[in-house]
Amino acid sequence: MLGARSESDFSDLSDYERAHRFGQKDHFRRFGTEDVNMTLGKIFNLNPRNYRLKVPDEVAAKHNFSKREVYKTFFFFEKSDLLLR
Repeated sequence: MLGARSESDFSDLSDYERAHRFGQKDHFRRFGTEDVNMTLGKIFNLNPRNYRLKVPDEVAAKHNFSKREVYKTFFFFEKSDLLLR
């Protein structure tokens, strides 16, 4: 999640522009902290455990991601978090 409001852009952007605006060169959308309950929150039970999880160094290394990306890139859910049944 980057910023307060969600943003998306499906136009032909350069890798640099996508990385700058959305955090990664292959992304075209970012979820804002103010909008997450109205988007992902309609599908998943969002609580602080889902997106503020502490990831051990060995897990980050095994899956090849930077630990500093976790707070803005990854959500961790359990089956019981799915609201659509």
